[in-house]
Amino acid sequence: MEQCTIYSHSIDFDAIIPIIKKYLPKATLERKDTEGEKILIVQAKKGLLSRKHIVTIQGRQRTVPSYQLEQPTCPLTQNLVGMHNYVSNLPAQNTTIQSLLLQKIATLNSEISFTAQPYISEDFEKILKETLQVLDGILFTPPTALFSKSKHQQFLDKNFDLILDTAGVSKISQLEVNIDTQYYDPPQAAYTSAQLDRKARSEALLQKHQVTINPHLPCTPNLTEIELRDKTAIINRIYALTIITARAEGVAIEQLKTIMSEKEITELSPYENYVLSNDVPADELSILTWRYESLFLLCWAIQKIENLPYPSEMCVVDEFLGSILQQSREEFTASSTLRSKEEIVEALDLTYRMNWACVDARIKNTPPSGKLHPGIVYERHYALNWLVHHRQQNWDAVTTDT
Repeated sequence: MEQCTIYSHSIDFDAIIPIIKKYLPKATLERKDTEGEKILIVQAKKGLLSRKHIVTIQGRQRTVPSYQLEQPTCPLTQNLVGMHNYVSNLPAQNTTIQSLLLQKIATLNSEISFTAQPYISEDFEKILKETLQVLDGILFTPPTALFSKSKHQQFLDKNFDLILDTAGVSKISQLEVNIDTQYYDPPQAAYTSAQLDRKARSEALLQKHQVTINPHLPCTPNLTEIELRDKTAIINRIYALTIITARAEGVAIEQLKTIMSEKEITELSPYENYVLSNDVPADELSILTWRYESLFLLCWAIQKIENLPYPSEMCVVDEFLGSILQQSREEFTASSTLRSKEEIVEALDLTYRMNWACVDARIKNTPPSGKLHPGIVYERHYALNWLVHHRQQNWDAVTTDT
């Protein structure tokens, strides 16, 4: 017998049924729901002499779905509070991933457990992976032949990559935390005309580019509710990203230290310090080259870039990196001017809706509409959320809720 459990922000237990039918069209499915719990028993057999596989799937959800853990009001919420406390005390090597996992746990609204006899078959492996993708879930499992990323109990992401195990080991560099806006958005009547007009302008531009629009997405916050990062903080972040992207490109550490000394670069995030101080796998470094797109956005925010182009083509690094490296810190700062709050929030509103379209396409396994590049859109959204102090998160822990 093998067991594992999916946790998700979504509460759509029945989403698993068409997935099972897709991979096990001849399986028998039996529902035995009880009060407070949904139960699905799946029996499948391949070939005349093969062994029958039986999987019992049990689902439960929070009585009051939310994006945060407050006073426990049901058994699942109580379980999630215990999980949150447990994870917070793990000896995590990557505290940024641990922080993101804690944020993810706070948003979880449903639990779907799988008990397979005699073991999880190849077909059910596919079912688990697709269910994780559809529900944007995480998997908690003991080590098995299938789940062998660790010798310990482990949290896996929707790609079966190791988020964190009970020994504190992590093998990912990012974890998305997505929240259904219905759980915390103000009612439509609470929006100002300026917020509604901003949303309308964004949707008009999306329509022009044939980008999928979700009319139910909320407005971005009122300008009076937003406090931008100051120019000093933004320039510190620009220099930090310049160093970390250079590290990702393979620039020698000694050369980076020289640049850091010349530019007085000291404000690196904990994860960035880790990358500079350790032998990081090549695939992890490769992912960090995407930070050029965040860097490009921040250069736009201080008017080192005149216009923010439509996010279908990657930025041309040489167009903005030269001024960062060639000018002294004093010259670079003096020639920088922070854009208005209106301009930045206008860009945030548009990018937020673009990111929703990219996430929607990924969930549906279809190309992004309007020729959007998901990597560019994500990095811009990340940088913009940091600029406006989204949920008061520091750089390593920024989320891009859609």
